[in-house]
Amino acid sequence: MGKAANTENNEKNGSILIEELYASEVRYRCLFESTKVGILILDADTGKIVDVNPFIIDLLGYTKPDLIEKSIWDIGAFQDVIENKDKFLELQQMEYVRYDDLPLETSNGTKIHVEFISNVYLVNNVRVIQCQIRDIMARKKAEAVLEKTRNELADIKKTADELNILTENIIDTVREPLLTIDKDLRVIKASRSFYEFFKVSAHETIGKLIYELGNHQWDIPKLKELLEKIIPEKKSFDNYEVEHHFSTIGKRVMLLNARQVERALGKEKIILLAIEDITDRKGKEDTLKEKHSAISDSLNSLLNHMHAPIIIWDTSFVIKRFNSKF
Repeated sequence: MGKAANTENNEKNGSILIEELYASEVRYRCLFESTKVGILILDADTGKIVDVNPFIIDLLGYTKPDLIEKSIWDIGAFQDVIENKDKFLELQQMEYVRYDDLPLETSNGTKIHVEFISNVYLVNNVRVIQCQIRDIMARKKAEAVLEKTRNELADIKKTADELNILTENIIDTVREPLLTIDKDLRVIKASRSFYEFFKVSAHETIGKLIYELGNHQWDIPKLKELLEKIIPEKKSFDNYEVEHHFSTIGKRVMLLNARQVERALGKEKIILLAIEDITDRKGKEDTLKEKHSAISDSLNSLLNHMHAPIIIWDTSFVIKRFNSKF
């Protein structure tokens, strides 16, 4: 009875092992057939292909009969990798080879890029080489797009840098004093003419609140109204006349022009403030007005002392003057 029981147990255990082995083979075959990585199994001694999975067939465009029992160096797709048997011997000896980016050619001549990994191991005391081939075309395309984007950004940055240099040169060339200020009304850039005209340095100007410039000599109520009320609403103002006494240059009459400027996405708006000194022109205009008023008074006095009635009209027959006798 003991021997019979042992025999039955052994048969039962053997049956279980066979079932487990079969289940393991089925799992391996399912994984082998369904994986999205191309797999070639080679005889490590002869270099002949003994098995392939569906993915490598779809990837390279060969049929299974095109590949099975063929030497790997006879398959066109791999001729650049393993050109001949000598190269295959190197693969045998190294036992592990990896190419992160390997160009292959499919059966219809299409160029693709793959990741190629090969390992040598034993199966039932027989050395085999497993080659895993992963399609990296999507990654290559993404890298190409990324590289293109990098190049475009580099070109944009180069253009922006060139424009910044050009803008700074233009600002420094403008005859009228010019300020560039940020949304908090701090000075970002000042033209050379601003420094020369108001007799201040860059150290005293850049980064300063505009009202603090020149020992607060720019703390002008009219300027505050323009920058804090009009600019936010209208985005610009033109020819605003401001009269102020500056400690460095004395009393001046200025025309102010400003624009709120949109910048690239993500950058804050800035304000360009142009300052035109019209002190001399204003003085001449006032002098002319005074002379005109004096001449007009003299003419009125002369006309009123005349004994004859007098009327004066212009070329359109619009009456301009007449005396008391008239």
